[in-house]
Amino acid sequence: MDPLAPSEGWWGGWVTMNLTATVSSGSVYVTTPREIARLIVMAVCQYPIHIRNGFYEYLKWGSGVQPKTCQYTGCGSAFQAFERDNVVTLSPLLATAQTIRIYPTDARDSGLRVLIQGKDQNGQIILTTDPGTGLSAPGEYVSLAFPFVDTTNQFTTVTGIQKDETYGPIQLFQVDPTAGTEVALSAMEPGEGVANYRRYLVNGIPNVNLCCAGAGTVQLQAQGRLDFIPVQNETDYLTIPNVPAIIEEAMSLRFSRMESGNAAQQSQLHHVRALALLNGQLDLYEGKTNTAVAVPIFGGNRMQASFR
Repeated sequence: MDPLAPSEGWWGGWVTMNLTATVSSGSVYVTTPREIARLIVMAVCQYPIHIRNGFYEYLKWGSGVQPKTCQYTGCGSAFQAFERDNVVTLSPLLATAQTIRIYPTDARDSGLRVLIQGKDQNGQIILTTDPGTGLSAPGEYVSLAFPFVDTTNQFTTVTGIQKDETYGPIQLFQVDPTAGTEVALSAMEPGEGVANYRRYLVNGIPNVNLCCAGAGTVQLQAQGRLDFIPVQNETDYLTIPNVPAIIEEAMSLRFSRMESGNAAQQSQLHHVRALALLNGQLDLYEGKTNTAVAVPIFGGNRMQASFR
């Protein structure tokens, strides 16, 4: 989180992703998994597009709030991606009230709890009694059991999911209380305590290319910046594979917790050394002059020509 870190992160801090999404009226929604802090760049059908932040649509005299249906060939500036609020499930909840079904994967997790928060079929916030305080708290506690366990309530919205640290991942499905059909909703890893995922809207997908048809599925490629996930096991890989820099930063943290006269100066010194080692690692693997720069000689707006 250091402000001096490059936008793409340090070496080893980004990953290339291939995504498949369902198109509806020229738009798709993409939800990234837990380990992605944000998407850096994105391409739809191998064509790069802009990723706008959540404030871009509200600029005066701008493109306006999205999604807007593609109205003409090529779509021009409408073909972009837009950041959306974070979500708590990897797939959206269906329109009708659903029972949430949870599948544990490790027998040792029996009896551990998952808290599902949201609203019921009447639009009321679901409440439970917190066993620690005896007070009302939002959500329903579910104790894991094999082969699965269902919530007592039916949910029309899910606003939060929390769980105990488990031995294995859990899988969540939404179940129609009448038909009994299951649809995948989300999943959580053993060390994941609170569900929170980034979501994006890709709007204005042209309807002039077989790969990017206005209905069906579309292929997206993206590079995502990895988020911090604490190391728990000796076999876990480090997001930043630079042991000397990690040692320097550990020394910086140690001095930052001391109350001696020069502790702050020592902390800053080791922090600067850590950043220098990380920048040196970037130069080693990426090169100092091998920058990603494109200078179109015959003009920069090639969008319409590319899709015709």
